[in-house]
Amino acid sequence: LQNGTVDVGTTGALLAIGGRYHEISSYMAGPIIGFGYTTNVINGDLWESVPADLQQIILEEGARAELEALRIAPYHNILAVQANQAAGIQPIPFSEDIVRYIAGVVLPQNVLPDWLERLGYPERNQDAVRIFNEHAGPYIGLRIDEGDGTVMGLPITKGPRAPEPKYDPAGPDRNCGDFDTWQEAQVFYEAAAGGDPHQLDRDGNGVACESLPGSPS
Repeated sequence: LQNGTVDVGTTGALLAIGGRYHEISSYMAGPIIGFGYTTNVINGDLWESVPADLQQIILEEGARAELEALRIAPYHNILAVQANQAAGIQPIPFSEDIVRYIAGVVLPQNVLPDWLERLGYPERNQDAVRIFNEHAGPYIGLRIDEGDGTVMGLPITKGPRAPEPKYDPAGPDRNCGDFDTWQEAQVFYEAAAGGDPHQLDRDGNGVACESLPGSPS
């Protein structure tokens, strides 16, 4: 980038600070949300050979490291962007067309299929797909079929891009007949939390009102 060999460099906001990108660049497009974290992996047989007291120490230290990583997570994105701004870089937000292209093409047609291939899915790592569907999919509007691995688009039901609940989650009791679409019901269900007080998820699979239009079931 500094020598003019390339016009654009891709990195996270935090790494851009350490890389002193502000000395060679004036603009930052995005945001590209990133979270730098190191995973320590150990062979199963080797782990079983480690004395129990040392295993416990490793687990406890790992838990402490995880909590610290979560504590400083905002710095990886929000504060790191601000630090780049202070150094002279001007953030340029992605246009709505780019955001739609990422959501409709890049993620479902490239990123997720490549990830599934690396997982060896569906023969292996079914738990990773279940975790994605439960914790990531509702925020980005994508779900992986837990049978054949097909990536499907779904309404967003969590996070800042989700619509506001149709009703007050702390208000009167509601049932599936009060909603026109699955997205309305699921957004309300997520907002109510606390063990499904409105009993919209009868089978306890995390999906409300599965008979409504748009349901992933």
